[in-house]
Amino acid sequence: MPNLLLEESYESKKPLILIHTNNKRLQDLFYKEFSKKLSILFVSDSPPDHEDTSTYHIKSSDVNLIPHLDEEIAYAILIFEDLKDKDGIEHFITKFKSDNTKAAVLIPASAYLNFIDVLLSFRNIPHVIPALYGQVLENMTSDNELMKIIRKALLKEKIEIKGNDLLPVFPISERDLLVGIKQLLFANKSKALYYLFYKQPETILSAVHTLAQIEPELEFTMDHEHPAERFEERSVMNQNLTDKLQLRISYLDRHLKGFIYSIEHLAGIEPQKPKIYAKTEKRRLTLPKLNFLKFTPSVSLALFSSLMLFLLINIVFGIVGILFLRGSIQAFEKNDFHAAKEKGIIAKNALSVPMPVLSITESAMSYIPFMNNAYKTLHLVTSTADLTLVSAGLIDKLDETDEGITREDFDKILLDAKYLFHAGSRILLIENNRTISSLLKPETTKTLSLMTIMPALMGYDAKKEYLLLFMNNAELRPTGGFIGSVGRLVVENGKVLEFTIQDVYDHDGQLTRHIEPHYIIRRNLQPHLYLRDSNFDLDFQRSASLSAMIYNLESKNTPDGVVAVDFNLVKKILEITGPIKLSAYDKTIDSENSLDFLQNTIEENFFPGSTQKKDILNDLFKNITIKLEQNPEYLVSIGLALPQLLEEKHILLAYQKPHIQSLLSALNFGGHIPMTNKDDENTIYDILGFNEANIGVNKVNKDLSKSIFYEADLTSRLSKAKISFRNSSKTDDYKTYLRLIAPKNSVLLNLKINGKVVETIDAIIDPRIYEAPNFSPDKSVYEVDSTNDYDKKIFGTVVEVRRGEIKSVEFEYTNPLLFLNDGKNEYDLYVIKQPGTDKTQSLFSVLFPDDFIAKGDSINSFGNGNIKIENELKTDLDYKVFFTKE
Repeated sequence: MPNLLLEESYESKKPLILIHTNNKRLQDLFYKEFSKKLSILFVSDSPPDHEDTSTYHIKSSDVNLIPHLDEEIAYAILIFEDLKDKDGIEHFITKFKSDNTKAAVLIPASAYLNFIDVLLSFRNIPHVIPALYGQVLENMTSDNELMKIIRKALLKEKIEIKGNDLLPVFPISERDLLVGIKQLLFANKSKALYYLFYKQPETILSAVHTLAQIEPELEFTMDHEHPAERFEERSVMNQNLTDKLQLRISYLDRHLKGFIYSIEHLAGIEPQKPKIYAKTEKRRLTLPKLNFLKFTPSVSLALFSSLMLFLLINIVFGIVGILFLRGSIQAFEKNDFHAAKEKGIIAKNALSVPMPVLSITESAMSYIPFMNNAYKTLHLVTSTADLTLVSAGLIDKLDETDEGITREDFDKILLDAKYLFHAGSRILLIENNRTISSLLKPETTKTLSLMTIMPALMGYDAKKEYLLLFMNNAELRPTGGFIGSVGRLVVENGKVLEFTIQDVYDHDGQLTRHIEPHYIIRRNLQPHLYLRDSNFDLDFQRSASLSAMIYNLESKNTPDGVVAVDFNLVKKILEITGPIKLSAYDKTIDSENSLDFLQNTIEENFFPGSTQKKDILNDLFKNITIKLEQNPEYLVSIGLALPQLLEEKHILLAYQKPHIQSLLSALNFGGHIPMTNKDDENTIYDILGFNEANIGVNKVNKDLSKSIFYEADLTSRLSKAKISFRNSSKTDDYKTYLRLIAPKNSVLLNLKINGKVVETIDAIIDPRIYEAPNFSPDKSVYEVDSTNDYDKKIFGTVVEVRRGEIKSVEFEYTNPLLFLNDGKNEYDLYVIKQPGTDKTQSLFSVLFPDDFIAKGDSINSFGNGNIKIENELKTDLDYKVFFTKE
């Protein structure tokens, strides 16, 4: 070895391996493994604990000496744990290129984003293989979340998951880490990005289910008070890495002992090992005379018959299992969960017979390239069958909801539901299964997050009271619809203690204090603010707070939360339950005729002091409850429908406790107006939202259709936002207070009605003026108000669309955010969907300089300096367009 390393030169005949890490335990592990056959050069901050004639050391600060070493580096292991480990990468690259070094570059999976530049630096260096390494399971005293769970599990204690059950984990034992590194260095591995952690488990949740295989009697508890952690799923990590590195991703699980073996080894449980016989010197053995069985035709026939019978039994049970599995899936599609459960259990039992053979076959197929499709199909069958048992248990628990759900049962339901979601997602990575795809919708992930706070919402810690706002979206209001009825819901320990519905006018008749309303309400409806008009704010959190305050003044009840629902929820429930017979009215209602029947019956028989509305709604919900008790599987169907209703803002949630409300807002289940506080210097953040308030005291919105057009001109900092209405009603005009949500500091230039610029004046908001006896507004001009709120600019005006009329309203305004130059390469448009509205046809256009090229997933058509995006606005949308200069 040259004098750069030692005072004495030592000529080693063994190949040299360079190991770059400050982890003493890993240094010890590598020394024990490689020191007998290789000379080791440690590069670290401090000398390793091992010193002999084949071990050398260079300080990390002296890494610049690496290219000047006389001896060739045959192998190298570079482990990056800290950002300072990246210093001197160029010196390693220089040496590896000159010596043709076979190297493994390892970065931590949990912090891979901090080391993307490292992977890119080594990507094109010959014989250098990049890898992500996971959380090394060193011993039972390791102080990390996963090891805490493992310790409790193996000691048969309760496992407590602190709101982070979906957090990705990357476990690997020391033994398997070493095996993986040796595969990278000494096996003929193709260029790829290798994962040195187990394919399973992926999350803390899946780790818990794996632990249940060792300790079936495990009890789960969940700490729901902790806010959900922000995390990135493995699938997102995979996509980020493949996009940036352009390398395929490969696990090394076939060479590893696996997760269960690792934790058994940590716990001191001796796994069953095959007998290994030591090598002995060759010698002649004298064997006793043995009488070998002679294979007569009858013996051969018996063996052949036994083999055929064995195969026949496995085939028959496999076919039966697959048939019942298919029947179970079809039953799920039809929402017949009882049949799905029964057939799923039969499928599981039938497939348990050939399952060992199928598993062996599956493993064998995975090694044969041309049998890849067969492997995927077989893997789909075995994985789906394995899920049926969990599904059956989950449905059993849901069937018992009419008796209430204990906290323990709820936690198990939550864990099983999340496990099914993530296991189903993994199946979809292999095979696009229609049924699983229909169940695992994008919004389902949000609902699983919502379920983590359900114990608090359901009153397991204390009795909870909720104010229910039943909004009629046929009379559209800013957060969904006119509040015609209110409900009181009291729950405790997962059981409903009280549920009542009342006409909102009964409550408003109890209000004795004056509350100043929005000027539009005071000018057009009444001088005081009542509960029925309390949802006039654009943001449901503010509206809910105001509704709860007025409700308290009127009823003396103090709600813990507010839940607002519009008529789409009732319609969806009736789609699931089928027609409901209302005996008192001799009427059968369904999802098609319910809205017209309820509105006509209530309006025709309404008079001050009437109980008609309260009676009919109570009768309807009573009959729905009876039908759900008779058919509890409908609850599962309703539960599966809730994610879409929440995502489309037909259900809005507000809660008193900040940590729960922050989660609801993060999930976009709270009707929150997003704040524009993003600080990416390379991105133009634009925002758009139309919001209507029917102030015509009618239900004309059910006969109204509309479309939206928006143009952002990045060449002149101008925006044009247009909404077009078609009033198909034969009896009612539509009078609406229309508001536009635009970026902060926008300035209105023109207001156009049906394409023509109209005269505008500042809105008259002072009641002393518009309530004066001699006040007469000029109907030839449009009053426009302009406010700064939510870190946005809000423009508002009153528009009338007469029956049978088509009218467009266009706002043209300066938009200070719209400028494109070399420092900006992304345009981000966030479109806010108004609660209570159905799908709205939308067209978005972006104009940009000719010397730029635009691309993006949502773009439908291109032009010279112009792109167009078409969509149906059913939820909030976020469009991204990327620009590069020609």
